Amino acid sequence: MSGRLLAFTSVFTMAGFGGALGVGGCSSDPATSAAIDGGEDAKDTPVDGGKDSEAKACGPQGGPITMEALESEYGWKAPAARQSACTPAEIAKIQERLERGASSLLDFVKETSETCKACVVTPKESSSWGPIVVLNERGTDGFFNFGACYGSFDMSVCGKATQYLELCINTACKGCVEGTAGREQCIPDALASQCEAVAAQRKADCMNSSIEHRCQNVLEGIKRLCGAAATTAAEPGQARKARSAAGSQAIPKPSARDDASSSRSLPTH
Repeated sequence: MSGRLLAFTSVFTMAGFGGALGVGGCSSDPATSAAIDGGEDAKDTPVDGGKDSEAKACGPQGGPITMEALESEYGWKAPAARQSACTPAEIAKIQERLERGASSLLDFVKETSETCKACVVTPKESSSWGPIVVLNERGTDGFFNFGACYGSFDMSVCGKATQYLELCINTACKGCVEGTAGREQCIPDALASQCEAVAAQRKADCMNSSIEHRCQNVLEGIKRLCGAAATTAAEPGQARKARSAAGSQAIPKPSARDDASSSRSLPTH
């Protein structure tokens, strides 16, 4: 986890609740529905602790996961309007904790203001979701809402599809250990099998590739939605209008990605 700041399609060494994350590596909801868990075939795979069973457990198993199944299991809520809720010092503190790890999702915003906490971490029952969503008051169960950053631009459907693809991959690869070759290989395998339909939907919903480099990890989402400059930065739509007024229709290409903070990315086209 250190150095990558929980990049899109990375697992925060958590498991359970399908693609949701339970802090500490323990299952947070073993009663995940068959539709999300890949069907009954996936449940029949023996796991006896041996190398052969470990290899079988790591990788997509069972039938396809659909957008409808993810909608029923999780749902998705667009983020609230951007706000200057966290100071630069608080953002730096959150970054440090993300790199170091925590025993609770609430620990990531420890020693920050109540305003900052409320922007970054939201309960699942809230009318809008922030970059981190918790499923209980202790923050020991929840997930990183990668879709919040995408949804904060002018394409909420992209935010939803992005989050569902993250949840789908985490579900398909939940038997893999983060940081291993098996986990890395599981991602393209999942995109070509269990998560193929969800990946296709994200491709259709996320046509503006210029925002990809601005939403590479959960920290970028926190900066985007809750950072001190959140209410002053120009939106992509505003920038396009300004260029159009000047007689230019060109949309700038995204800059080179920082491999240190985003070790892998998903195709959008």
